[in-house]
Amino acid sequence: ATAPDHIAFETRVPGAALNEPWRQISTREFMEEVAGAAKGLMASGVNAGDTILIMSPTQYRWTVADFAALFAGAVVVPVYDTASDAQLQAILADARPTAAFAGDTSLARRISRAAAGAVEAPPSVWVLEASDPEDDGPACYSLDDLIHLGEAVSDARLEERRLTAQLDDIATIVYTSGTTGSPKGALITHRNLVGQVLNTAAAYREVVKETGNTILFLPLTHVLGRALQLICVANGMRVAHLSNPKEVVQALAILKPTFLVVVPRVLEKIQAAAAASAREKKVEPIWSVASTVAQKWGRYLETRDQDPSARAPLGLRMQRAFFDRLFYRRLRAVMGNRIEYLLSGAATLQPDLARFFRGIGVPIIEGYGLTETTAPLTGGRPGSLVAGSVGQPLPGNAVRIAANGEVLAQGVGVFAGYRDEAQNAQAFVDGYFRTGDLGTLNADGSLTLNGRLKHVIVTSTGRTVSPEPWEQSVESHPLVAHAALVGTD
Repeated sequence: ATAPDHIAFETRVPGAALNEPWRQISTREFMEEVAGAAKGLMASGVNAGDTILIMSPTQYRWTVADFAALFAGAVVVPVYDTASDAQLQAILADARPTAAFAGDTSLARRISRAAAGAVEAPPSVWVLEASDPEDDGPACYSLDDLIHLGEAVSDARLEERRLTAQLDDIATIVYTSGTTGSPKGALITHRNLVGQVLNTAAAYREVVKETGNTILFLPLTHVLGRALQLICVANGMRVAHLSNPKEVVQALAILKPTFLVVVPRVLEKIQAAAAASAREKKVEPIWSVASTVAQKWGRYLETRDQDPSARAPLGLRMQRAFFDRLFYRRLRAVMGNRIEYLLSGAATLQPDLARFFRGIGVPIIEGYGLTETTAPLTGGRPGSLVAGSVGQPLPGNAVRIAANGEVLAQGVGVFAGYRDEAQNAQAFVDGYFRTGDLGTLNADGSLTLNGRLKHVIVTSTGRTVSPEPWEQSVESHPLVAHAALVGTD
């Protein structure tokens, strides 16, 4: 209604090359697709409060299915397209969806087979990608077929259904991928989603804006990818989807995002590729100095955030200017030349890597959150970024540290609990969610993580040792991929 012609998404034809023209989708077109699919769900028998499963790689139509399910008053259950048959069957048995969206016919058949052994009434399955013309059967009905099915449903009926959910009703059930036992279903409410959208956008006005754009390659099944998408749609930030993370670097130069959410491994690969290029060109010693200068410049910028009057030494300023012309600007060009901020999450980011990217002109916001906090709980703020810290609690959220060092969370993002009530008894204390992570709060209220509570080693003298700092230090060596500290009797 506010900006019907604004470009909300960029998408490409399945199988098309990255450098082929991307189709731009306006908010009006997106709304029409969502409304059409929602009407189809209603016509197919989906009632308010029913669950709808989505099992697909990240793509534009995943978003259409997600919004359509919410418009139809349903509860969305995302499932990783890489989930094992046992995990899929367990989720189907627990959630009992009325309908399901599959990324392709292969996933559709997996859902149908798993449902046959898990539920009495298997869900109707709709395929997001175009089906093979030679295929037939219920598992191969397409999203276009669903939209056609709902043509008789009026706009008034859809709007009535869309408004049925209240803020404290469940919007989505996200099953955590536990290492043992069946996945736990986290109940996330509309209040959780709305609170995170409004508060996170308020904290990052410099980042999330209608003149910006991003590439989303995180799984939309993951609450972080989904929350980011909701924030972008609500604030007019253009979104492009990539199902294959290996295409990200190539896509950066084509789509030229202003903001990107990455995992540390992507940043490590970018830095490693630059180092490899320097070796090929026989300038590795110069690149090594340039990397060190970038880290020093990143550290200086952190100091300047705290003290605006701080001035870098003349030698460092000259080195930074020289290496910017020689290396840094080329690296920024590889990343599209428009990135204003990167957000790193999901794993620990080495401080020197964060300072390196800030030093070359691409600052990194480090954040922290869980499925149970509807993604972002804390995050660094532009103008006060400190490598190694995951920042202060976002508006509407609070963090405190228990006596044993565990990070406790409260606020608009904290979920309503697990689907299995028995799992909630140990999940909360004094109204705070127990994250299972260890951390400390700094003088400015920012959080530094120190490992996982269940990973600590207790020595024979009673001393508690967290292995993560040592493991991360060892893993920073280029010859070490993984390290583990083991306690023995």
